[in-house]
Amino acid sequence: MTVRIASRQGAAGVTGGRTLKALLPAEHGAWIVLAVSLCTGAAVARPSVGDAALACVAVLAAYLATDGLAKALRPRPPRGALAWLAGWSAAAGLSAGGLVVGLGRVGLVGIALVALALAAAPAWGAICAARRRPSNQARLDRTTWGEALGAAALASSSAVMVVVARGRVDVAALALWLAMAAHFAGAVLRVRVRLLAFVMRDVWSPAVRRRLTAPVVAYHASLALVATASWLTLGSGAGGYWVAAFALPTARALLEATRLSCSRPLFGRMGAAETGLAVWFAVFATAGWHALGW
Repeated sequence: MTVRIASRQGAAGVTGGRTLKALLPAEHGAWIVLAVSLCTGAAVARPSVGDAALACVAVLAAYLATDGLAKALRPRPPRGALAWLAGWSAAAGLSAGGLVVGLGRVGLVGIALVALALAAAPAWGAICAARRRPSNQARLDRTTWGEALGAAALASSSAVMVVVARGRVDVAALALWLAMAAHFAGAVLRVRVRLLAFVMRDVWSPAVRRRLTAPVVAYHASLALVATASWLTLGSGAGGYWVAAFALPTARALLEATRLSCSRPLFGRMGAAETGLAVWFAVFATAGWHALGW
């Protein structure tokens, strides 16, 4: 009798753990984008601890509610999806209401609408695909454009922190959002090319490597040119920080162009490298913003 009760409790624990795992967003890269963007916005604008905490709750709840909506609309949603969606939607509404109504940060409404539109595009594409093919349970659009749009939506949390601290949507908030989105779009390109190289291992050749890496090199070269132009325009202070911010991601892209192989990707190492690049970019971007006096 005792053994039977213990077995049921163990099974319940396993079921509960699997249910939670099914409900939580599984995209590790998305969590990094969200965390780095929030921290960068806080470091640039320096909001009060209370305001920053409320903004973090609102952003996190909105992310989990949006992800929960995509899961609830699946042909076969996971167990507890509707309750999960309702709970996080309520948390997002209450915390956002505190920011917009309580603190008067009305500018957050516009940022939220744009971010939701960016996030909805890849999510809706995946939902339509899942309804056409019930076996397809993807929550997000796994194309390069889909992931880049999703990263841009999450990067809006940097602008949220600036608006919460300053009470308005200004050039600094929008420019920071654009810079974070540009960096993470580059990260999406680098990771996608690494995965595509493995997929194309049966036809791998130097020509295939050049074709895969050419868009990545061109994108990072354009970012490097923009950073160099800012250095020439703003001077060696703020401009130098921007050059440094984009220098390491650009160097990695150039290195990949010469050393990319079709071997199986080591996801842990790849994730650690991209996290390091994101932190590098955030540190120098923050220094550049403070050098500008924004």
